[in-house]
Amino acid sequence: MFGRESTGLTREELEVCDLLIRIPTSENYPSLNLSHAAAIIFYELFKSKSSRRVRLSTREERDRILKFFRSSLERIGYTGKKKERAIRVMSQLLGRSLLTKREAHVLTGVFRRIARGDDFASGGR
Repeated sequence: MFGRESTGLTREELEVCDLLIRIPTSENYPSLNLSHAAAIIFYELFKSKSSRRVRLSTREERDRILKFFRSSLERIGYTGKKKERAIRVMSQLLGRSLLTKREAHVLTGVFRRIARGDDFASGGR
């Protein structure tokens, strides 16, 4: 999804994006024509095609992380605006990072254990 030349993407459009990319431009002319922006992105994708394949996390995996993160926050007493701000920050962080499947699995496991109230100090798995 490409943003409008004048205003970029709306907040609603940004929320459904799995990955956000910003093309650096001159401060004197900060926007790009859609065809130019698309050409730059497609060129970079083509150029990186030969690089090592990494299995990235899916939207569903990142949503699962957020689900357990939310439960973890509730477990440790985060409520109201403080909780919603933390969830928004985590969502933005997950959206900006190129989280691998392995990393997503680890984060899901950690937040799931916190949400369940597992006793980490006892050395349990």
